[in-house]
Amino acid sequence: MAQEKPHAVILNWKRPWNVEKIVDFLDKSNLFSGITVGDNSGLRQPDAPHLAENVTDLGRNLKTLGRLEAIRELRPKTVFTCDDDILPLNVAELLDAYDGEHITALLPNGNGSYHYVGQYAEQKKPWMMLGFGSVFEFEWMESAVGRWRSRYPDEEEMLESKFDRIFTMLYPKHYAIIADIEKLYDPDGQRSDTSKDAISRQPGHYDLVKDVAKMCEDVP
Repeated sequence: MAQEKPHAVILNWKRPWNVEKIVDFLDKSNLFSGITVGDNSGLRQPDAPHLAENVTDLGRNLKTLGRLEAIRELRPKTVFTCDDDILPLNVAELLDAYDGEHITALLPNGNGSYHYVGQYAEQKKPWMMLGFGSVFEFEWMESAVGRWRSRYPDEEEMLESKFDRIFTMLYPKHYAIIADIEKLYDPDGQRSDTSKDAISRQPGHYDLVKDVAKMCEDVP
């Protein structure tokens, strides 16, 4: 487990109703030194005024790169993050498993990226999902971004949309435990991770995943 409490950063994309639940859940856990909401979409609105002091306005949709940019000035040593469509119910177990050397993440049992969960696994794919809940060092994230930008100075859009993949491929020490999550719902009753705004549902998503994997092989 980290020697000091990690700082939590949660990204919002037009889901203040979910962010409220996640922030409240994490705050009540007493496991974090602080919580920052990185807003990609204008969270500062009348239905979420109580989150205002926790919000970093990213100015535009930085997608998953917002995990870094929301806390760039704060620069916490250890970082926790999750997406805005789930509650990571076993976050305490996740933090207990963190050894300060491996990106440690909650993954669904049988996730196709791993032969098995709960050990230092030989991976079928070189990246790790961060959105169900993950913990890592800020400097690993910052270093990965610097290496990518040095090699691909004109590929900022790719960095923004596929940051999780890039980061976890450029820092390949991974550890996973089985996730216990609660999936959250939009006000219309639709599950948030199945909405049309989900990154995985954007045109060309899986083609870009393949492209970025090849590009990362050429990053020194």
